[in-house]
Amino acid sequence: MLRVAVEDTGPGIPPEALGHIFDPYFTTKPNGVGLGLSIVHKIVEAHGGEISVDNRAADHGSRFVIRIPQKEAVPTDHREVYPAQEKPSREDGLASRISAEEGF
Repeated sequence: MLRVAVEDTGPGIPPEALGHIFDPYFTTKPNGVGLGLSIVHKIVEAHGGEISVDNRAADHGSRFVIRIPQKEAVPTDHREVYPAQEKPSREDGLASRISAEEGF
């Protein structure tokens, strides 16, 4: 199983929205279209995988985890696209981290 985790340090997802975040056209943003997460959900499902979200309200931010079955052998190392000490920062003060792990 290939596991990809994406997390940020934003305000998190409002609890009342959690049950709808993968619905097409659902958005909490004034200029949002509401297709991003629904498209990701469909792509992950089409590959036999699953996506879950952990809303970390106490720590701020959200963490999405995608799990997709592997069809070929891949190296068993763990790699962070942005190592913790080199997290990219954005103008709005939010940070994101993406990591990929094999074997989960």
